[in-house]
Amino acid sequence: MSLDYRISPEARDDIDDAYAWYERFEAGHGDRFLTELYETLTAVRANPDVYSLVSPSVRAAQFPTMRYILYSYVVAQCVQVVAVLHASANPRRWQQRN
Repeated sequence: MSLDYRISPEARDDIDDAYAWYERFEAGHGDRFLTELYETLTAVRANPDVYSLVSPSVRAAQFPTMRYILYSYVVAQCVQVVAVLHASANPRRWQQRN
């Protein structure tokens, strides 16, 4: 059984920005990004505890092939997505959101 999920407004902005960047790079590449986001979120919802803790409550899930990381935590049987950032992004970006 997978958990419900919520994506914060800031994480939605991250997703929109990454999608737009990939689409500028190559048409259709943004859709690949969204597919990997969905795959990662599905895996996190199914088993959130297998991902590495990067703070006392936040876990980081690497996308399958793209260099993006989904940052989330679980509260009340719901995965709360706080950020979706490139692996080279400054981690303080998501830390300021939690």
